[in-house]
Parts: sequence; C-alpha cells; structure tokens
Amino acid sequence: MKKIFTPVLLVLIPIFVFSQSLSSFELSKEWLNKIEKIAPEGKGLNIKKNILIFSLHTGFNHWTIPHTEAVMKLIAEKSNDFNITVSKDISVFENKNIKKYDAIILNNNCSDRERRDLLWDALKSDSNLSEKQRLKKSKKLENNLLNHIKKGNGVMMMHGGIVMQNNSLAFSQMAGGSFDFHPAQQNIHVKLVDPNHPLVEKF
Repeated sequence: MKKIFTPVLLVLIPIFVFSQSLSSFELSKEWLNKIEKIAPEGKGLNIKKNILIFSLHTGFNHWTIPHTEAVMKLIAEKSNDFNITVSKDISVFENKNIKKYDAIILNNNCSDRERRDLLWDALKSDSNLSEKQRLKKSKKLENNLLNHIKKGNGVMMMHGGIVMQNNSLAFSQMAGGSFDFHPAQQNIHVKLVDPNHPLVEKF
C-alpha cells in the first residue's frame, strides 16, 4: 500500500507530547483544577456543537486516553459551547448515530496488529457474525465515518487515532497519512511563533 503524507499542524499540550516517555500519573482533581484555571472561556455560540470523543483501542493502550477525555470535557463545559459524548462503542458510527455529531475526536484508537482494523477487531467478539459479515460491517462503519467527514463535519486525531483503520487507503487519505513505526521518543524544542494566537494564548 502506498503511504500518503501531508503536513499536519499540531497543537501541543504537555500531556500529549511525551505521553509514552513520561511515567503515567493519576488523573486527579488537583491536576484537572490546573487545567480548568487556564482553559478559555466560550464565545457564546448560538447553537452548541455536538462533539464525540471515541476512545476504544484494541491494540496499544496509551495511558493518556482518560486524561484526554477529561481535558476535552472540561474545556467544553467551561466554554459552554459544546456538548460532549464519550464512547467506546462502535455503534456510534451507524448512520443514525453519527449524524448527531458536528465533530469527532479519535482518541488514541490503536488497532490490533493482526489487521490494523479497529472496527473489525471490535466485531470479533460477535459470534453471530460470519467472517464475511464481519468484514462487510466493519467496512460499512468505516465508510459511514469517511462520508460524515466528507460532508464537512470535523475530525481530530489524537496520536494513535491514525492507526484506527491503518490498512485502509481511504482512511489514510482522509487522515493525511498512515502509521508505519516511530523511533524511540526524543526530547524536542517547540518554538512558539505567535503566543497570542487563539489556539495557544491560554496555555
């Protein structure tokens, strides 16, 4: 499969930068209070946006998954501009369900190495499905997601989210790339070019 790579703009928050080289830490009230103090106020949208945080993984387990959920929910609640739904159920990608969401956050959804197809992985436990039915359903759910994004709805991939459907060319085209491997973590230097930009000014 041909790999596709395009430049990606990353908004870096410390908990994500070194999520696997740092030792895990407790998702505590004290830590969340620190985030709450610097989280921006809302703009007062006339209609709240509905956001889905999808956090299922069947492969590598990134310990930052619950931290991401908590931070996103906190920011949404403080802004008062968003309604947040958190789920690990692939039924959210059924057409009747996915249409409820203005944007989807794929939260470190690493799939198993056997197929690199998280939707197929999740269907493995359904003994009522044949292999042919399982493949057909996983492809249907993937297409529902891709079509939802093509219609202009938003998607944000948190790190391992790109591995969700890693062997799907269509998913990789939507993501702007696919996962091969990454070397050992390294310290990096981030140069903040515009500290007053709305994406980073509060952090």
